Amino acid sequence: SILVEITKDRLAGYPDHPGFTDDENVPFYDIDSQNNIYPLRSVNSNVKTLKLDWQTKPNVSTENYREHIQTLRWDQYGPKSSAQISTAHAIYRMQGQCDTSATNPKMEGNYSNCTEKNNDLHTGGVVQPTETNYQLYTGSADLAVILKPLYEFNQDVRSIG
Repeated sequence: SILVEITKDRLAGYPDHPGFTDDENVPFYDIDSQNNIYPLRSVNSNVKTLKLDWQTKPNVSTENYREHIQTLRWDQYGPKSSAQISTAHAIYRMQGQCDTSATNPKMEGNYSNCTEKNNDLHTGGVVQPTETNYQLYTGSADLAVILKPLYEFNQDVRSIG
């Protein structure tokens, strides 16, 4: 429920309410800038963007999984899966994104005919293009600061919201 409320605040107006792409619907008014802004970032700061899933360098292994993802999650997507697990940062995923430099057909993130168009955040890629994708991408970066602590604290992250 906390994650639901945070997401509603950050992505207020999604998907098609007028003002969504300019954060006009975010319910936090900043008296300095005279604009509505999300409070976990500054108008003048460079918000870190999220990596795409195939850009992740794994930091979870058989030696340290208890520290990062606990036993239940390790059993779900640990050594038996091909997932590259990292808790260093959140990722952004959209349909059809792929690693344009991948040459191994069994490698996750490798698709035939993969081009930079698959990874175009402004269009939403080629599989399911959407004009709201870039705003979701930048808004998701603002949510990343709360995701890791919630994920580490809750064994079943889906119960959060």
